[in-house]
Amino acid sequence: MDENSIDSESARALVRQRMDRNPLDDDACAREPIHLPGAVQAHGALLAVDPESGTDGGLIVACSANTAEFLGAAPDALLGRPARAVLTPALVEAVLADWRRGILPETDPTRFHLPPSPGAAAEECWVHRSGGLILVEVETVPPPPPRGAACAHQFAARAAMGLRESATLTDMADRLVGAVRALTGFERVLVYRFDADWNGAAIAEDLAEDWPQPFLHLHFPASDIPRQARALYERNLIRFVRDRDAAGVPLLPVPGRPAAPIDLSGARLRALSPVHMEYQRNIGVDGSMSVSILSDGKLWGLLVAHHRRPHAIHPDIGLAVATLVNAFALRLDTVVHGEAREERQRQLHNYACLLEQAAGPEGLVPALAEGEMTLADQFGACGAALVLDGTVHGVGAVPPAGLVAALAARIRAEMGQRTLFATDHAAALLPDLAGQAERAAGVLAVRLGQEAGMILWFRPEVTQSISWAGDPRKPVVETGGPDAAAPALPRRSFERWIEDRRGYALPWRDWELEIADNLRHAITKVILRHDQRVRELNEKIDRIEGLRAEQAAAQAALKVALSDRNALLAQKETLLRDVDHRVKNSLQLIGALLQLQASQVPKGDVRDQFMEASRRLATVAQVHQRLYQTGELRSVELGQYLRGLCADLSESLRHDVQEALTVEAPTIELPTDQIVRLGLIVNELVTNAFKHARSGGKRPEIAVRFEEGPGEDFRLTVQDNGEGLPDGFDPTRTGGLGMRIVGSLASQFGSRLAWDSEGNGTRFSITIPRDRLMKE
Repeated sequence: MDENSIDSESARALVRQRMDRNPLDDDACAREPIHLPGAVQAHGALLAVDPESGTDGGLIVACSANTAEFLGAAPDALLGRPARAVLTPALVEAVLADWRRGILPETDPTRFHLPPSPGAAAEECWVHRSGGLILVEVETVPPPPPRGAACAHQFAARAAMGLRESATLTDMADRLVGAVRALTGFERVLVYRFDADWNGAAIAEDLAEDWPQPFLHLHFPASDIPRQARALYERNLIRFVRDRDAAGVPLLPVPGRPAAPIDLSGARLRALSPVHMEYQRNIGVDGSMSVSILSDGKLWGLLVAHHRRPHAIHPDIGLAVATLVNAFALRLDTVVHGEAREERQRQLHNYACLLEQAAGPEGLVPALAEGEMTLADQFGACGAALVLDGTVHGVGAVPPAGLVAALAARIRAEMGQRTLFATDHAAALLPDLAGQAERAAGVLAVRLGQEAGMILWFRPEVTQSISWAGDPRKPVVETGGPDAAAPALPRRSFERWIEDRRGYALPWRDWELEIADNLRHAITKVILRHDQRVRELNEKIDRIEGLRAEQAAAQAALKVALSDRNALLAQKETLLRDVDHRVKNSLQLIGALLQLQASQVPKGDVRDQFMEASRRLATVAQVHQRLYQTGELRSVELGQYLRGLCADLSESLRHDVQEALTVEAPTIELPTDQIVRLGLIVNELVTNAFKHARSGGKRPEIAVRFEEGPGEDFRLTVQDNGEGLPDGFDPTRTGGLGMRIVGSLASQFGSRLAWDSEGNGTRFSITIPRDRLMKE
């Protein structure tokens, strides 16, 4: 047991003693080592096997004290003996084989059926690894579903279909809790959602009519589920407690062996923390179940089931519940983030308009603060401010200039080396803003190229009335006293307590931060750099005009300089407006003509060729569009360009960039024409990789890498996790237009397409000499 642990009697005594007293350290509960309880729940037994010890399949180095009840052999008859002495040889060999191959899971234990054995009550076992040990948990199985496992899974499948039909989060959560309660027989089932600060809220609930205290729409402070408990929820996705008050069964080590604590993070039978047991007592819960709801691999919330008496469900029911929760989690992105995606597209349009205005000759401040599209039109802000050269240029509803300048200075100090800062409670950063909540409750800021340059967006206050399950500020234990170092204990009051939350704005979303940072990069790298050149030119003009003796030469130099400046502006305006619109319109016209021609010929090779030509033309248009968005003229930064292009590809192919498509590329400037060739090659290879990786039925994983090879060469690689190429198959001889395009573009770099495939994915690569890549 860890020094931070407490027993159940102490937990109950301290709760009674310290109820409604002064606060203790808020993090005390978070320090309790709940993954090292040193005990298991009483409805099963546990064996810890060292697979590297002994000569006959690993020795049992620890076990729970109740093995006689479940395995027919007491601990002293098992400890130090081979696992084969109590488990069947076939089972032990299968587990050790998984161990040796490195596929034995750390969480989500593998389920095995145990054959009947004299004196043994266990019917199922669950196996996983923990550190250097194999943990085997054995259990008796509750009665099967009345209509059998198949009926339960059919019910879950129908309920999952209903989840896919839901258009709102509320409807989807209501359907989930109703289906899970019908499947499991628990008296209360609720969906518990975390916010950004890990406070929780019950957003859906289905409960027995005689349950005295509903939790629907109540909020719970983050301390109710501390950090280490949330970490376990991300690793161990489903958790059962059959009987809260059944005494935990201690783990016993081999006599004479150091009793190192065993990490039970992934164990189904991990004993309850005394603090958690007391929490369940306080809300009148005996049997319980919790299932983690993950979104993008992160803990989004929990499905929680409660029963006022001991309660157990059959493993097949547990699998059906897990299936339902997975269906709910998969639907979350569409339901919760659908509107956000539309808003993101609108903001990207505004972003493009701002860049176009900033690229014009009017100057930075008029372009961003006075144009048809202004900074205040971004991110749902009520106002924005541009701080340049010590001057505050405001647009929309913003605080007074002095407060904006003070806030900018405070944010610069908070940023350090970072370039972006965001908060939904600006008054916490600058208390003088407390009186400006109607226009500056939240702020998003990006640092521009110069030291004092900054753009700030402001959001107004959003007043909320929050119903808490008890006062969230109410302490759990007092400071001082002989037990002050003990872990914090759960509160006992869950009465409805309403708090008016003031001074907060809507939180800034991740994609808003990304767009803001992209805008910062474009302004810093393109616009401010050009502005600096103009200022340097004007300073040079002033010096020339001051030299009377060289007046004629100064006038000539001025004309040349002004001509260069006007040429640069004309070139940029032509490239970023006229060329883009003309090329885009031409590509769209040709693509429409190809599709029209395809529709007028019968199905077959000719029609397919027309459609293929149309798709390739769309590829050229996509590469051109991404190049235009960079805002560069003669050269483009490769890494940013490839990541943006691949993000467009993943969006068009309906894949998540973060999970399905990764890009690794150095920060390097390349000529524009070479970037176009690389973009077309990547477009073709990635599109082809998604198609063939997905054909195997697995989740596509595509990696794009551009790296320095040996000598003076660079290497472009596109690799997928698909089924691989058939033996002897040559992609360059298929006759497909895509590979012919790639081969032609590779030859322009003085290179050839290479590939390798061994049945587990395919890798295409092109080696490009440095002098050919840098050549304009």
